[in-house]
Amino acid sequence: MTIKLGYIEQWEVVGEGFFLPEEKPRRVKIDVNVEGTAKFYGHGKDGVIFYLGQVTGRNTLELAVDGSLKVTAEGSDAWFKCQEVHQRPKATANETFTKVANRKERNPELERMMHIMTLNVDKRMAQMQSDHEKAIAKLASQPTGDSSPRDATKKDKGTPPKADPQTEDTGNEGSKSKKLPTKEKSSD
Repeated sequence: MTIKLGYIEQWEVVGEGFFLPEEKPRRVKIDVNVEGTAKFYGHGKDGVIFYLGQVTGRNTLELAVDGSLKVTAEGSDAWFKCQEVHQRPKATANETFTKVANRKERNPELERMMHIMTLNVDKRMAQMQSDHEKAIAKLASQPTGDSSPRDATKKDKGTPPKADPQTEDTGNEGSKSKKLPTKEKSSD
């Protein structure tokens, strides 16, 4: 038979009892280890006493608690381990965690180079802005309508020349025959 106790320094003697201080509703798990047999009781905040159970040897009590509770044991000596009791934060003496560390000073040469880079970026951005403004002004000054270069290219390339209905296509490239004689109807 194996008895698993875990971290041994977390076990404490129940003695006069121990206190579960949290006020919110929660589930509590209490590991107990008793030399013989012990009865466990819970004492509520209104003086109400609850019988939690009788434990022999190593066992676990699990209960739902709404508010604070004091747990006591009668009978043989008992030890307990409860996560709520042992993992409560402990107050630290005058130690603050809100102080922001000062930035480490950088190399003056690096600072100068970064400043020059920033000036160059600003200069390039100003040049780009002026180029964009010039291009917009140039487009705005161009007349619209038939004389725009876009319209001229559309007219030149867009429509093919119309074929003369009096010509016949022989199938050879570029060779079209002359006008075909038309028969006139005689009125005899």
